[in-house]
Amino acid sequence: MSEAKGANQTADLEIDAPTPKGILERLARGEILLAEGAMGTEQQERGLEQGDCGEEWNISIPDRVREIHRSYVQVGAEIIYTNTFGATELRLAEHRAKGRLEDLREHGIDPDDLREVTRLVNLHGARLAREASEGGVHFVAGDMGPAVGDKLINGFFTEEEVSATYRDQALFLKEGGVDLLAIETVFDPQESTLAYRAVKDLGLPVLVSLAITRRSHLGRPATDFGILVEKIPELYPDADIVGINCGQDIDLTLEAVGALRGLTAKPILAKPNAGIPEYVKGKIFYSLTPDDLASYAKRFAEAGANIIGGCCGTTPDHIGAMRVVVSTINESAGLN
Repeated sequence: MSEAKGANQTADLEIDAPTPKGILERLARGEILLAEGAMGTEQQERGLEQGDCGEEWNISIPDRVREIHRSYVQVGAEIIYTNTFGATELRLAEHRAKGRLEDLREHGIDPDDLREVTRLVNLHGARLAREASEGGVHFVAGDMGPAVGDKLINGFFTEEEVSATYRDQALFLKEGGVDLLAIETVFDPQESTLAYRAVKDLGLPVLVSLAITRRSHLGRPATDFGILVEKIPELYPDADIVGINCGQDIDLTLEAVGALRGLTAKPILAKPNAGIPEYVKGKIFYSLTPDDLASYAKRFAEAGANIIGGCCGTTPDHIGAMRVVVSTINESAGLN
């Protein structure tokens, strides 16, 4: 994969410059920043079917993506994640193979030109997140999730291919004007390390956030999460922000954040799920309420988190409840 730009189909995009006051400066002051909640959960409420390509909505149904971002901005989120979690070329190729990108033809885009599809999905994702700020001071995080999962450890892709797909996505997100790159929800530390190394020299702050679980995952034995947390400073020595997100259990996430704070002085992100997912009448259900997440927000701050938000199952109601807690903490420290 080359780093050259694709076709000029986004020449009409109007992408504002990143916010003038950097996220690292805000964190260095001691502020706790609030990140938004789940994108996929909100898309499913708006009609996304299980297995569909939610990132394709950046082009085919942009108003719904913008609406989701704005719903988080309106309750006080300060860090908005682009709708690009699965927008590497390798992930989009899987959707193409299953015929899930055909709607792009209605927008003059050939779904077989996967490099251009990748570029457009990421550029539009950056634009929509920026537009949602509505003139406020918000940071746009270029969201980069797992590209291949167990296909790397099982030999379906080489390390070079994985590194290249992450670098290309990062370059497109940078072209779109994001303020930082957020590598998140990667269960395999080998894959997250490749992603981090591929993007760390692009001149943007880099956040690396792992998903922690005690259960077996990706065909490997269950990991002693303590050993994995201990390796985070070693695996990502130049990352600007490190953290824990998603996972199975919010208490395990809380424990991991506390352990990580004892290992690094870097800013730490905590972005837990709204509980353990359960299937209820054919739908995924998360049990933790907004009040529950507000209580945990205080505990995450006490454990040493500098950025607090939500992952799977969290909604604008959850983030709004967490906003009250975060604002109170900042005000008590004289930082608002």
